Parts: sequence; structure tokens; C-alpha cells
Amino acid sequence: MAAVTAACKAKRQALGLRQRDLAARCGVTGATIVRFERTGHVRLDVFARILVALDLGEAIQKAIAVATAPSVGPKSGEEFLRGDRSPRRIRVREINV
Repeated sequence: MAAVTAACKAKRQALGLRQRDLAARCGVTGATIVRFERTGHVRLDVFARILVALDLGEAIQKAIAVATAPSVGPKSGEEFLRGDRSPRRIRVREINV
């Protein structure tokens, strides 16, 4: 999660936003953004709002794709997304933002 929070912080800074500006866009407190950037701990709905506010909507799609891909088995995540979608136990490893 450290890579994701670092990427979000870098994007926020590149957009010239302060933490309180991002918080206002997301409808959360500044403390929530501070906690997210320091620890990566945030509710899923708030995480989605942060990604949208930072114009990282594609990252949401990637996160969903990674979450639906199997962590074990003969097929890679990409092969899985193109074909068979049988339910399996999954594990999210990393999301490149």
C-alpha cells in the first residue's frame, strides 16, 4: 500500500493541491488525508473518492481487475481477464497507479 499512497501524494502535489484541498474535494476531513498518506489506512469508499479527485479513475479499474484476477492457478491475471471468470480465492498484491 505504501506505493499506492506515495503515488497519490505525488499526484496531489503535482496538481498543486494541499491536503486540506484534497479533503474538501473528497468530502472528508484533512486528518483523513493525512492518515491515508502516512499509513495507507482509509475506508474503501474514501479511497475511491481520493482516486477520482486526483483524476486517477483508471486506477480504480486496475484495482478492480487485480481484485478479480486469481492469485493462483495456471492462468495469469491478464489471461484470466480475457477468458474464464470462474470464482476463485484472490489476493491483491500490488496496484500500479
